[in-house]
Amino acid sequence: MNRRKMFLGFVLVSFLSAAFLAPSMSQTAKGQKKKRGSQEGSRQRQRMSAEERQKNVTERVKKALEVTDEQWKSIEPKVTKVMNLSRQASRSRSGRSRRERGDRGGERSAREQTEIEKSAQALRKVLKNKGAKSKEIEKSLKTLRAARAKAEKQLADARADLSKTLSVRQQAQLVLMGYLK
Repeated sequence: MNRRKMFLGFVLVSFLSAAFLAPSMSQTAKGQKKKRGSQEGSRQRQRMSAEERQKNVTERVKKALEVTDEQWKSIEPKVTKVMNLSRQASRSRSGRSRRERGDRGGERSAREQTEIEKSAQALRKVLKNKGAKSKEIEKSLKTLRAARAKAEKQLADARADLSKTLSVRQQAQLVLMGYLK
């Protein structure tokens, strides 16, 4: 009889353990599936070419602006110009392009360096030289600052030009998307 009680106790404890552990194990499995799905989405975005990414972004902008195809024909070049200049300016603020951070993938590394990237690379080269003279550093720094100022001016002009062609609602959409200030 004692063995039978022990056996029933063991079965009961096993059953209760399984009942309490199953939901947490299920949660873990769901989390892992979700994480894998997120990683796969990230890999797909990485595989997308620069043109595909640009097209996806411009389509989102077109949809957000609620414009007709006819209106989009006049707006799209201005939007694209602002996007490209914004990207260039953000690279200048971070100090390094993807290529310089080690991203040597496909089309990105095939594009030509901007003036800012060239100037930043030249300044880094000067700074690596521990024996560089102050005049040499100042010259490289001045060149980089001038390239950044030129890019910021171009971006401000492009934003102003784009704003002229948009309604207040459309401007607000692009402010929320980060393309206008």
